[in-house]
Amino acid sequence: DAPIKDDMNLMDVAPFSLSKSGGPSLIRYELKDAIITVEGGADVGMATAYDYDIVINMVSHLAEAMRQYLIDEKKGLRPSLPPRVYRPAAADILKFCRRNLGGKQYLDLERSLDRLQATRVKITNLSPGPDRTGRRETESFPLIGRYKVVSRTSMDRIDLVEIDIPDWVYSGVIRPDGKPTILTMHPDYFLITRPIAKFLYRIARKAAGESEARYSLSELRKRS
Repeated sequence: DAPIKDDMNLMDVAPFSLSKSGGPSLIRYELKDAIITVEGGADVGMATAYDYDIVINMVSHLAEAMRQYLIDEKKGLRPSLPPRVYRPAAADILKFCRRNLGGKQYLDLERSLDRLQATRVKITNLSPGPDRTGRRETESFPLIGRYKVVSRTSMDRIDLVEIDIPDWVYSGVIRPDGKPTILTMHPDYFLITRPIAKFLYRIARKAAGESEARYSLSELRKRS
């Protein structure tokens, strides 16, 4: 029941393939302030927009755990920071992402984890760094860290999993300044069926919020 959250740092572009079948193995975005590449794994391909729903699930539950941590801290308790390992049941992921609980969905879930773990995002910042030397900073990271199937059902379906939360997600939510780089999304986001529509919602949510933003069609094409 955690509110749906996404990391705003990757909402300017599609950090996944907009093809239902996985699409190209490499996407390159050349933006005004950064060059972003998304590269899929050689064997499993690139993560899709549906795979990325699992990342949103992970971000959302980490944000909820951090919210509870702050509540306990205000009560004078001594809570521990949320762990860097997310340990959900497969059924809970599917329910959160508003999916059916049929056998095919469990098979698809395991394939999604393979693609997410193999897909890497590389960002080269074109704006001057904090030291104003003009040096370009480059960062590369996977969409999720290591994952492990902890248990399976009697029908050999994926049951309990462990997912290492990558630094780009953890540091975006667990921030000492108390200002996480995440945005709340509408709960019906998971009911959007077309990948291009998921991309449009995410870019509109970050750029416009409750006001408005204007993009040319050529700019939207470049960002998708």
